[in-house]
Amino acid sequence: MVIGPGCLMYSLVVQLDARPGWRRVDHLHTQVLARLGDALSVNGVRVVRAGTSDLAIIGDGPPDCGDGRHWRKVSGNSVRFGRRCVLYHGTILYRFDLEWISRLLRQPPREPGYRAGRPHEMFVANVPLEREEMIMRIRRAWSADGILQDWPEVHMRELLASRYSQAAWHWER
Repeated sequence: MVIGPGCLMYSLVVQLDARPGWRRVDHLHTQVLARLGDALSVNGVRVVRAGTSDLAIIGDGPPDCGDGRHWRKVSGNSVRFGRRCVLYHGTILYRFDLEWISRLLRQPPREPGYRAGRPHEMFVANVPLEREEMIMRIRRAWSADGILQDWPEVHMRELLASRYSQAAWHWER
C-alpha cells in the first residue's frame, strides 16, 4: 500500500450488538461499501464495490474488463473484528499522484478479477471529489455529525513518535 497527499484514510467503528449481521465479513463489506459508493458517486461517475473489499469507478471505454465497462480502483478497505466492535477502515484516492504506485509497488502476485492483468497506472484512479466534499459526503452517509471529544490522543502521539514517524518502520518492512 502506498499512501500520501491526496489519499484520504477513514475509519468506521461499530458496535456489533447494534448490527449482528456485520459479524459475517462478506455482509459487512456489502453494507459498508454500498453506502460509501453511494456517497462518493457524483456527476455521473458511479463508485461501486469491486473484488472483495475495493471501491472502483465505473466508466466507459478501454480497457474492457470483460463486461464492456472500464473499472478503476479508487479505494482499498480492510476489517478488524473485536469481541464487541468492528473496525472498518480504508483509503480513498482523490488527488493522489498515481505514478507513485507504479514506482513503489511491484505487480501483485494475486489480483482481483476486475484488474484483468492491468498495470497500476491503468488500474487505479482518483475519485473526482475535493477532500472537504468527500469528507462531508462520508460523514452524511454515516450520520457522523459530532466530533469525538474523548479519544486516546496521548497514546496516538506516543505511537507516532516511537513508531510511525520513524523511517525504518516505513522502509525496512
